[in-house]
Amino acid sequence: MAKGVKASDIEKEIQKVFKVYSDEIVEKSFKITKKTMSKFVKRTKEKAPKSKIKGRKHFADSISSTTETNAVNEVIGTWYVKDPNYRLTHLLEHGHQNRNGTRTPGTHFISKIYEEIATEYEKELEGVIRND
Repeated sequence: MAKGVKASDIEKEIQKVFKVYSDEIVEKSFKITKKTMSKFVKRTKEKAPKSKIKGRKHFADSISSTTETNAVNEVIGTWYVKDPNYRLTHLLEHGHQNRNGTRTPGTHFISKIYEEIATEYEKELEGVIRND
């Protein structure tokens, strides 16, 4: 039999239900964000240009990510490149001027992968919110 609720307690009961629902969404979105960031790191490491200079550490070895939540239940995923290779990110993505005056075109590997990952991520989050 259903539990009876007094009219004065309806607001509290509704708040409880929304709290449980929002906690579930935050937990699931954290997992999805973490999984998506791992996928993004893996794909960018695969597509990152390799150094042709012998003995130099590859750019891909410096790619990493973090996932965290803050006080307002926002889930934040951050993709980054560790020191010292972070300086190369913009040059590889957008191209640069060479010493001899020629121009090296950008690879745009990060933005291409980002577009793919972002659409997948949005679909997964919509599924969580709709309780699929």
